[in-house]
This record gives sequence, structure tokens and C-alpha cells, in this order.
Amino acid sequence: MSISNQQGGGASQAELIILRARLDLLQRKLDFFESIINELPNPVFAKNSDARFCFFNKAYESFFHVRREEMLNRTVLELDHLSPEERRHYQKEDEEAIRGGGEVHYETSYKTDRGLRSSLYWARGFVSPGFEQKGLVGVIVDISSLKCLEQELERRVEELEEARRELRQMSLTDELTALPNRRFFEMRLQEGVLIAARHNVTVSLFMADIDYFKNINDRFGHDSGDVVLCDVAEVLRRTCREADIVARFGGEEFIGLLPLTHLHDARTLAERIRKAVKEFCVRPDGEPLTVSIGIAEFQCGESGERLKKRVDEALYRAKENGRDQVSE
Repeated sequence: MSISNQQGGGASQAELIILRARLDLLQRKLDFFESIINELPNPVFAKNSDARFCFFNKAYESFFHVRREEMLNRTVLELDHLSPEERRHYQKEDEEAIRGGGEVHYETSYKTDRGLRSSLYWARGFVSPGFEQKGLVGVIVDISSLKCLEQELERRVEELEEARRELRQMSLTDELTALPNRRFFEMRLQEGVLIAARHNVTVSLFMADIDYFKNINDRFGHDSGDVVLCDVAEVLRRTCREADIVARFGGEEFIGLLPLTHLHDARTLAERIRKAVKEFCVRPDGEPLTVSIGIAEFQCGESGERLKKRVDEALYRAKENGRDQVSE
């Protein structure tokens, strides 16, 4: 073949060999890059300027349980694994991102053959260098396990919060009678005294003591004594107002904070309690149970401790004067 023939007949054999070698190298590079993307655990996809799929990796096929040959050159509007509403929404987003080169990212959920999967969706419109070809590339990150962990953590936090509330309740409640305990009462007493002093209103206290309780424990045992304590607690719950704070103060003693209550009203309530205990509560030997009760009304300027001391002194007088009575 002459030089003129070579020049007039197009590319030479050597040039074709070089061209094929370059194409082969390019194909190997493309295969290599595709293999890399296929090994990624997250679904990756690409779309052309018409918002049609031109590539997606094996993770995408596995995630949505679809086959490549059924998906390529199709738009989101043609996908069976998405609802009609989702298809329209995603197609609009794709077209806007491709047209303006924008970015889209949000958290969403997809129905797959493994059930509902929570995912992070990211996509960006781009223009390929040299070809000025627009397109879209995106990735989906499956965060279902993280969402499950998040829900589990939320559940555990709720359980811990509930346990904390229960522990706090236990710390403020008498375990035997389920009445508030001394600690709770002391807090409310201080509040009640402050309110009474600040707003010039009255508040009263009563303290009740089960008569001869030690004798009950000694003769019939502590289990019988516990029954008696619970019976008296129930009478107090039924007899006192909802606004009253009634607590087991310790041993066989009960104490009550009576807001907006004058001394004569406190006496009326105390007498009602005394009679109810005698009527509804019995000792283990069948004899009526009795209580002694002291009452006191808040005096301007005194502390909660002072008011509590006066009601304790009134209770002592009731016991000294023969028990089964109310004293002030």
C-alpha cells in the first residue's frame, strides 16, 4: 500500500490498533469503576437529562428487589415498587435537580420485600465535563437498624423515666399503708406554713396515735399490727378531704395537714376520725380500736417545726388524759 493510499484511505492499521487499545483501556476502567460502585453497600443510581435511569448498582437491585434490565431507561413514574404519589413527587424533584443542578436530601421510608425500610436519600444534579451533558446521581443509605436502635433507646429512656418516677414515689410513700411518708409530709408542711404566712390564711394540723399499739404487737405479732395500721390508714383516707395531706409519720402515728382550716373545724374532723376508727377498726382480740388525737392551728410567725411540736404536745395531753379523745 502506498503512502498516498494510506493518506486517502482513512486510518492506518497502526492507528486502528492504537484506537482499539485505547477503547479497551477505557472499557477496563469503566468495568473497574462499575465493580467498585457495585461493591458499595448502599444503593447508588444515576439518571440522564430526561430523568431516566442510566445506571444503578447491585445494592439498589437488592434493596428494592428489582432487576437491572427492567429498570434501565425508565423514569421514576414507571417504578412499581413506589406508590403513585411517591412517583410523582420524586420525578418532580429529579427534574428540578437536573435542570438547576440542585441537591435533594431528606429522610424517607420505602416498602421493600423486607418490609418498610427507613432511609436517607441524597441526589444532586450535575453537568458532565466536556460533553455538557446534564444528569443526576444519587445514593440511598439504609438507616433502618439505626431507627430501630433509636426507638429502642427511646423505649429504654421511657422505662428509666418511669422507674425514676416509681423510685421517687416509693421514696415519698409509706410502703405498708401507701400513705405519704414523713419525708413527703415535711416538705408539704413547710410549703403550707409559707403559704399561710404569706397570704394570711390559716392552716391546722392533727396528729393521731393508735392507743396501746405496742401491746397489740407484743400479744398478737407484727403482722396483726400491720393490719391495724392499714385499717386506720383506710379510715383516714375515707374521712379526710382530698386537699388534706395525711401521712404515716412513723410507727403508729399519723399526721394531717389541713389547709384553710381553723381549730374548731380541725376538732370536728378529728372527732369524726376518732369515732370512725372506733366504729370500723377492731383489735385482733375483737375489741374496738381507739386513737388519741392532738390538734393545733398555725400561729402567725411560727415555723413548721414549732407548729408540729405544739400538735405533738396536744397529742401527749390526749393520751395523758385517758386516751380515745381529742386534745388541743
